[in-house]
Amino acid sequence: MVCHARPWLALALALCAACLEYTPPAPPSPSEATNVRASFGQTWDAVIDEFADRNIPIRTIERASGLVATEQLTVPLSAAGDADCGRVGTYPPRAPTHAIYNVLVRGDSVRSTVKVTMRWMYIAEKTSIECSTRRRWEQALEDTARLRAERVAAAASFALPTLPASRSEADPGPALPAGRSAGRAEPAPSQPAPAIAGSPSGRFSCAGVARGQLPEQQDELRRLYVGDLRRAGIVKCVEQLPPDLVRVMVGPGFESLPSETREAKLSRLYGMYGSWGRVYLELWTETGKFAEYVDGDYRPIQTPRTPGQGDGAP
Repeated sequence: MVCHARPWLALALALCAACLEYTPPAPPSPSEATNVRASFGQTWDAVIDEFADRNIPIRTIERASGLVATEQLTVPLSAAGDADCGRVGTYPPRAPTHAIYNVLVRGDSVRSTVKVTMRWMYIAEKTSIECSTRRRWEQALEDTARLRAERVAAAASFALPTLPASRSEADPGPALPAGRSAGRAEPAPSQPAPAIAGSPSGRFSCAGVARGQLPEQQDELRRLYVGDLRRAGIVKCVEQLPPDLVRVMVGPGFESLPSETREAKLSRLYGMYGSWGRVYLELWTETGKFAEYVDGDYRPIQTPRTPGQGDGAP
């Protein structure tokens, strides 16, 4: 009886072994670096910011060689579709459990490239498998870093005029508050004036204004820059009112900025909307409007305007 059973047992073992046979992943397709219309420095800073935003610890950071690298790190379950670690028998493909991140930035003062290379791995007890990337995570990081860098490059390309150091008596220009020097954006008053009662545009609230995405969803550069300001606590929200009005509800970090830094932030924010032509950038707090930024000119409190009123409107 035992002798007759042995052939069936051998067949069962053979079938079981076939079911558990490991099939390695196919090699990844070759890929090129992503071209960036920004300088090496702008792209480098964008990559570092991306690592910081994603809370990825960096082991090696060599600006001279353009290299950023990490230790071997665990990856979340959401990375299952980012790499193929092969399969056992008819089971679904194994998902990566660990990865080493490497980023290489090349370029000059005008153009640059960024290339992300991931070493994905499946590591378990007594098992270590090299995985094949699907280039999803890498391409997403390259694209986001590119948008960050190009956003900064686009904003920096706007040459905004500043007020002259002095004005003649015949052309005194807008009145400046006491203690403020011409040509520099000064800190906002610590106690902004209340909103104008009875004015249809005398109040501005972030309620109903998209915080995660601007109304012009296709303008990724603008959205990312405003997102950076929002995460830093410099603004709470931004409302676009075509053809020429942008309202900014400032955050708690705005008043703590040095005047030079604040001027740079306002210039870049103003520049992001420069494609409209002349834009009125209004600065608000919860209690009302306290300033306006136009053509590089920081102006004290003025009556809230409606779109298209023009420079001489109240």
